[in-house]
Amino acid sequence: MNDDRLYNNTRNLNENDTGSNKYHQYNLISKTLHKIKPFLRENLIITDFILRQIWWIGLRNFFKNHSNHYIAYNNIESSWSYDPKFNDKKDLTFMIQNMTDLASYLKKKDIKLTLMIHPHPASILYDTKLSLYKKTWQEFCLENCDNFIDSFSPFFDLEKDKNEIIKEFYIKGDIHLNKNGNKFQFSHLIQNYN
Repeated sequence: MNDDRLYNNTRNLNENDTGSNKYHQYNLISKTLHKIKPFLRENLIITDFILRQIWWIGLRNFFKNHSNHYIAYNNIESSWSYDPKFNDKKDLTFMIQNMTDLASYLKKKDIKLTLMIHPHPASILYDTKLSLYKKTWQEFCLENCDNFIDSFSPFFDLEKDKNEIIKEFYIKGDIHLNKNGNKFQFSHLIQNYN
């Protein structure tokens, strides 16, 4: 898929929507980085490695839109399952088609497909346990997967403040799980295989 298609598609955001200006600013930074990263990775391997280390050590925390945009209610990358204005059927169809293609390829190679889902931090704040995200991939797996592991719901079963869940289980300013989050998710993985 063409990178420009990914980053030029602003899904007709209304400039008056809360957060959309942040999205456009973030999108410009992201688009630029995605053009530079492959060049660095292929031509300046050591420079690429050093820059990644500097970024993850803490430089990313100096960018206001990096540290909180990912968790905004109307972030188009994470809002499609709970905010109808971002629920673009074409994009959902595109995601499902890509996963269907992957499932077909794996089936031809006699490789089993297991899909494990967990929530985006914004999902924890704004979505529900009965999310469209969960429903979409659960239905997909009925026909295409050997196993479906729901590590999405257990985050909603926790009797904690939603912000505390994010603080405890996610890397600060990031959508990825931290050490505690990986342990929590692993415990659900083991339950599904025992």
